[in-house]
Amino acid sequence: MDSVRKHSHENVATTKFIKMKKLDWYIKWAATAFICAGALCTSLNIYPLGPILLNIGTVLWLIVSIMWREASLIAVNAIVLVIYTTGLVVKLWL
Repeated sequence: MDSVRKHSHENVATTKFIKMKKLDWYIKWAATAFICAGALCTSLNIYPLGPILLNIGTVLWLIVSIMWREASLIAVNAIVLVIYTTGLVVKLWL
C-alpha cells in the first residue's frame, strides 16, 4: 500500500512539474535548438539555411528576453538579429 501511495505521489509531482513549465521555458529551448542547428549548418557551409536558423533562434531568444525584461539579453539579441539579417540580405539580394 505504501508503494502505491509513493508512486501516486511521484506521478502527481511529475504532473505538477510539467504544468509549472511556463511558455518562456519552451521558447528558450526551441531557440537554443535553432541556434545549435544554425551553428552546425553554418560550420558545414550550408547556406543560407545556417543563417536562417540562427535568425529564427535569435528572434525566439529576443522574445524570451523581452518576456524576462532583461535589458542585456534584449540588446545582444537585437544586435545579433540585425547582424544576421544584414548578412542574409547582402548575400542574397545585393
